[in-house]
Amino acid sequence: MLIAMLASSIMAGCHRDGLSDEQRAVRAAATSVIERFIGGDFDGIVADMPYAESFSADYRRQLSELLAEHRSRELSRCGGVTGYVVRGDTICGNEAHVFVQVHFGDSTSEEISIPLTRVGDEWKLR
Repeated sequence: MLIAMLASSIMAGCHRDGLSDEQRAVRAAATSVIERFIGGDFDGIVADMPYAESFSADYRRQLSELLAEHRSRELSRCGGVTGYVVRGDTICGNEAHVFVQVHFGDSTSEEISIPLTRVGDEWKLR
């Protein structure tokens, strides 16, 4: 009986895919960043950074322009991002890295790490 209770309590915290709720939240935040980057929503990425409300308008604009330049380089260098797969994550306290295999238009790929930090109950791009 005790073993059955322990097993059911352990299973209650797990999901079919084996990810914890915290891993799901971290991966969802990283996926949001990737999707916004691919879609060109650089202002959205910047607005969702920790403490973005304290950034000056000029600084927010500069960050958006840097992201746009990076995406432009990726488009010209390797045909842009055609897809991605989340490969894993590392969570240590309020810091996390999500490891993503990014696929490009020229059939190459590379693994990147998306650094995140917890602000309140949310994970945000660091």
